[in-house]
Amino acid sequence: MDKSKAMLSVYVLLFTIFLYSSIITLFIFSFNVRMGLPFEGPTLQWYEKLWQDIRIHDKFWISIKLALATTAITTLIGTAAGITLGRPGIRAKKLLFYIILGSMIIPAIVYAISCAVFFQIIGLEPSLFTALFVHVAYTIPFATIIIMATVDRNIPYYEMVAQSLGATRLQTFRKITLPILAPSIISAAVFSFVLSYDELLRTIYVVFPGTLPIRLYDIYIIGEANPELFAISAFTTMLTLGLLFGAFTLIVLRGSVKLISRRESPSI
Repeated sequence: MDKSKAMLSVYVLLFTIFLYSSIITLFIFSFNVRMGLPFEGPTLQWYEKLWQDIRIHDKFWISIKLALATTAITTLIGTAAGITLGRPGIRAKKLLFYIILGSMIIPAIVYAISCAVFFQIIGLEPSLFTALFVHVAYTIPFATIIIMATVDRNIPYYEMVAQSLGATRLQTFRKITLPILAPSIISAAVFSFVLSYDELLRTIYVVFPGTLPIRLYDIYIIGEANPELFAISAFTTMLTLGLLFGAFTLIVLRGSVKLISRRESPSI
């Protein structure tokens, strides 16, 4: 192994340790009696307090509702945009692609303030509706890229064959296009949910009442931080990891079922 590969390996190792040590520390200190060292515990008192904290419950369900609405809209629009831009021969393809990527390029705080000013000019007060608009505009590029990356160039030929055999456009999409793109659509939906659920900067100026990330930010800023903050963060991390693991499992199981069905189907 040459020196450059060794340095790269060391860098990746140190980065991995830094990345996951913070998450592991978060979980450990959520069972601590107090904030910081020395560690005294373990205790579940902060999880019990979290379970009884009505304000946290309200913010959590607001975040869930906003994330679910964002996911539904983003998945529909992102799938349509990804299929369209992923097909060959689309005119102005690059221009459309860069327009969709606009909200990814603009800094989050600048985009949030711009949207807040725009809503104020047209007379819209901060609400879940204004936050939904911002979240959808933020997550659509990610969903579009995920779908585009998995669009098979042979899909138009598959659709042509299906329609030549008498299938309607709806039947072709449901029986041909949708099964091919199902794993990427699931991935885009989960990714959109996680992005919306965790978003702070793009939400803080355009939503009322506040979401869970805003509540956590307020707790830290006003000096009320205690191990309950670690417990909330640990719960949120587990929720995110659970969604990702569930999506991965669903995709793997779907692929296994298709493989088994192909093996059991009689050969012609």
